[in-house]
Order: sequence, then structure tokens, then C-alpha cells
Amino acid sequence: MATENDVLIVLELLQDAFPHVRMREGTPEIYARLLADIPPDVLRDAAEKCIYRSQFFPTIAQLREAALGFSNEPYNPHPGMTEEEYQQSLADFQKWQAEHAQSR
Repeated sequence: MATENDVLIVLELLQDAFPHVRMREGTPEIYARLLADIPPDVLRDAAEKCIYRSQFFPTIAQLREAALGFSNEPYNPHPGMTEEEYQQSLADFQKWQAEHAQSR
């Protein structure tokens, strides 16, 4: 998985591609923490994909979405949850959503 240094290297690449962007002081640490579960080579490929496809510096969500297309590992949207827990959570949400859609 990506180390803080791996993420900082990717952020340097992105800043070179989008030189008009200035990151605030804590931004690199936030990116590093929230992208740490992505393999470094996948993260770099995702950053390059964002450079090709966007006029703007990518958000964490955009980098994660781009990384999904490169990773062979199954995506777990809720780290720390088992597949069964996730499926139950999804079912509960869909039930809640249906109940609230009817009340509109």
C-alpha cells in the first residue's frame, strides 16, 4: 500500500501537471492518509489518468475512482467491514431510502 512518501511523489507529479494549484499546509497529509490503501503503482496510474482527463487538480475521490479501473483487488467501500456486514448495511440503507421516497 502507498506510503506517505509514495503519495507525496504523486502529489508532486500532479502539481507539475497543474502548476496553478497551491495546496494548503495540511492538504498533503490528508491525501496521504486517505489514499494509503491504494498500491503505489495504481495510485500513480490513477494520477496520470486524471491528468489526461481533467483540466483541474483531482480530488481524493477522483483519484480513488480512477484507481478502481487499474486495481485487480476487489474494492471494499467500507474497510473494516466484512462482506456480510457491508451487504446488510446496504440493504438497511436501501430500505431506509425506499421508506423515505414514499413519504415525499
